[in-house]
Amino acid sequence: RCFDDENIIHVDGSIDPARDMETINLELIFADMETVKKRGDKAEKLVKTGDRRYAEEAALAKKLYEHLESGKPARTYPFTNEEKEAVRDYFLLTAKPVIYAANIAEDQLSQDPESIPYVRAVQTAAKEEGLSTCAETTGMAAPEVFEKVIGAVDEILFDMKHWDSAAHRRGTGVESEVILGNLKRAIELATGANSGQSGSSADGGQSGGKKVLVRIPVIPGYNDSPEDAAYFAEKLCELGADQVQLLPFHQFGENKYDLLGTAYAYRDVPALHREELEEYRQVFLSHGINAFF
Repeated sequence: RCFDDENIIHVDGSIDPARDMETINLELIFADMETVKKRGDKAEKLVKTGDRRYAEEAALAKKLYEHLESGKPARTYPFTNEEKEAVRDYFLLTAKPVIYAANIAEDQLSQDPESIPYVRAVQTAAKEEGLSTCAETTGMAAPEVFEKVIGAVDEILFDMKHWDSAAHRRGTGVESEVILGNLKRAIELATGANSGQSGSSADGGQSGGKKVLVRIPVIPGYNDSPEDAAYFAEKLCELGADQVQLLPFHQFGENKYDLLGTAYAYRDVPALHREELEEYRQVFLSHGINAFF
């Protein structure tokens, strides 16, 4: 939780996401310590059989236990491939992949994340664990704010609603010039363009230390024609993007409008399926852009 609200009581009496992350991790670490100790003790007893595997497992369990005892999760232990295989059936809780989601208040959505200390605390704690950070965005922010956002994360999922600014305004209420400018800047930073760095964007932006993935929600009657695909592809080429994820229209969010008592213009509109958008996808491929679902 990364927002204050006196009407929502926190179990610890205050908001401290880094503390909450540590608390959860420690509970899981304690469980893993118990597991590792049991397996290590068992291996130690079997060492006398002369089987070298048990001696190796006992030694690994000892080192892993000390790692956990220092307050570090198993996922940060420098396992070799052989060691990973050896502890696979330990089913360690802290060896599993983890996602930390910063839950902010609605009135914070437009704020610079640098101005939300709780979010920065989550980012810092995640970085200390060696985890990557990601932002999902429409890019509608002042350029100086947007640059701070992408400077604080490793990966950007950038939704592009329409290639035409006037159509974008009809569908979203805002024009797209600022959005496209931010997308261009993100791609430049990711690929090293205009910054003296070298490298291709074919890896999704890894050469510049970040990844930028453009995503297009394909919406019936709004941006779903082959002509739209061609204009999208031309715009992406102009911006320097070489891949795009296509998100077929679905009705998963329809209930949200009902709960909010808001009219839903796409009620009862059939969902789109991948096979229906194959021609659409091929347009991007013909422009040299890797399009996928």
